Amino acid sequence: MKTILVLDDTAEILELVGGFLERNGFDVITANSGYQALKILKHVKVDAVVSDFEMPIMDGAAFILKAREEYEKPIIVFTGAVINKVPGANAVVHKTDHKALLTMLRALTEETEAA
Repeated sequence: MKTILVLDDTAEILELVGGFLERNGFDVITANSGYQALKILKHVKVDAVVSDFEMPIMDGAAFILKAREEYEKPIIVFTGAVINKVPGANAVVHKTDHKALLTMLRALTEETEAA
């Protein structure tokens, strides 16, 4: 089973997205800040990260930049913002499109497994 780290500063989003991914066959670890997510990445093997973009203190762009120093697995930005590309991210998916998130996660985690 693939392990996904979900990063968002909103508890309700963590619960909603985490539950959705669990129901679709993923193990889920959650973090409510970029700093917490970076600590998790140092100690836990995860197959992909789903990160919010607009967060206080360390936003999604800063988190990805820091995470990419040591983490090579897929990172998907899951956001309500109208953006199409984030440097260092493998994909950007709108928060209202859970089906697209699931499809992208499955594709990216299978790609990295095959590599």
